[in-house]
Amino acid sequence: MELFELRLNKIFKVLKDYNIDTEKILLKDTQTLRYVFAELYNPPPEELSIYALIIDTNTMELNVYVSALDYYRVIETYEQVKNLVVYPVAPSVLNIELNTKTIDISDIKTLLKRICKESRKVSIDTFEICDTNSTICIDIRNVIRKVKRNKSEEEVYMIRKAIEITEKSIESVISELKNGMNERTIAGLIENKAREFGADGFAFNSIVAIGNNTSKPHHIPGSTSFKGNEPIIIDFGVRYNGYVSDITRVILPCNLSKEYEQIKKFIEAIIDAMDNSIKSLKIGEKYSYVDEVARNSLMKQNMHRYFLHNLGHGIGVDVHEEPRISKVTSHEVEIGDVITIEPGIYIDRKFGVRIEDDIYIT
Repeated sequence: MELFELRLNKIFKVLKDYNIDTEKILLKDTQTLRYVFAELYNPPPEELSIYALIIDTNTMELNVYVSALDYYRVIETYEQVKNLVVYPVAPSVLNIELNTKTIDISDIKTLLKRICKESRKVSIDTFEICDTNSTICIDIRNVIRKVKRNKSEEEVYMIRKAIEITEKSIESVISELKNGMNERTIAGLIENKAREFGADGFAFNSIVAIGNNTSKPHHIPGSTSFKGNEPIIIDFGVRYNGYVSDITRVILPCNLSKEYEQIKKFIEAIIDAMDNSIKSLKIGEKYSYVDEVARNSLMKQNMHRYFLHNLGHGIGVDVHEEPRISKVTSHEVEIGDVITIEPGIYIDRKFGVRIEDDIYIT
């Protein structure tokens, strides 16, 4: 499993760069485990069933503690990974029969504490199980943040594939739009197309908004039907080999109703805000400034008052990761960032406009 090993090697490299010498690496934080085991993480609604990963840096043995429910799936997914030992975890009262001993779920915390205590130095992403009286515990949460944020070329490739599937799915459904189709139907069509094109799952709950519903940034697709003359917003993303996309498009029919004619001017303003903010993405620049550039662009046409959310965010294994692109963020533009830029304008109970692209910083 090349991507799994690549993610681990990224962690090893940053630890080396930071001169962190350690006997064991103990990863237990949910966010960390979602990243390392991205192939198993497929929300919503599924959560990751890994309890912990312990890496012996001398022998390079990898001990994984996983819910018995996914024991065989983990073995199958990572069967090519060397030195991987998988331990199933379940309540002992279930009397589960597997091809190895099952660890009682109530014993996991004690087990991890014992492993920490037996080591001289442990790099760890959570301190609840570390006995600092007997062990030197090294906080590597910042290491994990850096590793997750700075994408490798292989990770970027997976995100590009997710974007390609997303765009192809939206484009293919546009040609099939018919009067009478409701938002739920359109959302279902897009999701089915994405599966056909190779998506493993979806990055988030799909947003399809028709007409006045476009004024709601997080509208849930409902029974509102397309009459053939209203704008449609589609906010959609897929998961591919553990990595996600996040794209938003506005669809305007040729015979747009007069009540929506003003939307064209708003779309032009949004495109200008996008272009200006993307041009400001220079290494070392504050993301708060990038957000400000977009708002100032909209201010020229007195539209900034309707921009209700942050300009963007990082994507990767999760659809919302560091960096944050907002007026108050402390993050700066770094090589390896993969971000969204998504300015939006929302006129209550009338219409809304949002366009979103995914950007790789090189």
